[in-house]
Amino acid sequence: MPAMRSAIAAVAVAIGCILQICPDAAAAPKKPKAAVTSKKKSQKKSEPKKTEGEKVEKTEPTTTPAAAETPAPEPAPATPTADAPPKKDESSAAPSGASASATIASVPKDKPALEPVVKSKTLEPLHVDVKATGNADALLAFIGVGGAADVGIVRAGPGVLALGGAGEYDFCATVCWLFNAITPLEFSQRQISLWGRASYHIDIKGKSMEKIDVFPFVMLGPTFAQANIKLDNGAAEYRGKDTAIAAGAGLGANIFVAGPLFVGGEARFRWAQGVYQYELIAGNERVIDGSVYSWSTTGIDILFAMGARF
Repeated sequence: MPAMRSAIAAVAVAIGCILQICPDAAAAPKKPKAAVTSKKKSQKKSEPKKTEGEKVEKTEPTTTPAAAETPAPEPAPATPTADAPPKKDESSAAPSGASASATIASVPKDKPALEPVVKSKTLEPLHVDVKATGNADALLAFIGVGGAADVGIVRAGPGVLALGGAGEYDFCATVCWLFNAITPLEFSQRQISLWGRASYHIDIKGKSMEKIDVFPFVMLGPTFAQANIKLDNGAAEYRGKDTAIAAGAGLGANIFVAGPLFVGGEARFRWAQGVYQYELIAGNERVIDGSVYSWSTTGIDILFAMGARF
């Protein structure tokens, strides 16, 4: 019996040692927490008991070190409302802005519209001026009527080169009337001229020139001259003929009054002269005054025109 008791006592001692070691091993990693807990307990014991009024005044709870270390939660994204449009993503807006600026840079800025330059109404290539003409010199020694046409050929420099033709019928006026008044002769003469023309229609800038066509010109062609003389009240009649080459040059202008219709004028110098070869066409031979043998249309005259452009 004494031996059994001593064995039971030894087992109890061993069990007690085991129980003492296990709680110490389990509590070893929790020493800081125990220290904090014990510290709190000591603080609570040292703090005086607060009254109910003081408890009400204290609204902010005490933060523990664990709570201080925890990061604050991120605010929830604001939901778009009807009043404010949704905010665009800046990452996507950046490239679109860059591309927009690149597009703006690549597109040239609109320049202010330039006003069209107003210039004269020049005869353009493949357009035609057709006109009826009348001409006379300052003394009305010769008066003529005729017609002309000019065709625009090609633009050259500040204008258009044109080619054309003209025909005129001129008759003796004041000179013949005076000769018949002071001599016993009845004298008349006339010329038919066929001209080839070359003109240059110039572009002239200016508001005042928008209905005007200005052109210098030259002309060249044959002139067929004819004269008639009656002597002794018709007892003898002679007819004289001659052909010569005539030339001329001048400056002309057309003023457009209504659409394609225009009036115009030319100041020109022309040269043409010759000698008649007379033949008897009626009556008996007579002596002819030598003053009626020569003819000339040389001089400066003015031509008037009315026409249209096609």
